[in-house]
Amino acid sequence: MIPKIIAFATALALYHRQSTGRGQLASTSLVQAATYHQALFMFEFPGYRPTEPRGYFALGEYQQAIDVADQCLQRVVDPEFIANVYSNLGDAQTRLGAYGPGHRTYIMGYTRDYILNWRGVVSLVGE
Repeated sequence: MIPKIIAFATALALYHRQSTGRGQLASTSLVQAATYHQALFMFEFPGYRPTEPRGYFALGEYQQAIDVADQCLQRVVDPEFIANVYSNLGDAQTRLGAYGPGHRTYIMGYTRDYILNWRGVVSLVGE
């Protein structure tokens, strides 16, 4: 993920220099990079209580991601977080081939937060 961000930032900086004649500084978060690299080791340790379905999705454990998302939806009240959980749930359902339920789940996420839930919007209309 981080190499893609760096490549995109570099391409944007070069485009800006070509169009305006002024250079730019391209940077990325080292914390974000470290988190992505350590994500595989942050799950399945003794005493772990899952609260974020995206981690299981990153590991390819789509059914576990669905189970955790269902648990989160029962406990959470923040609409922005609920919208993200619905997007995660839709992603996992789609990966398992459940396209109808995945599509309905994306719609539920979009209706909870239609401003910030871009992943839900892109999943509904396509890239």
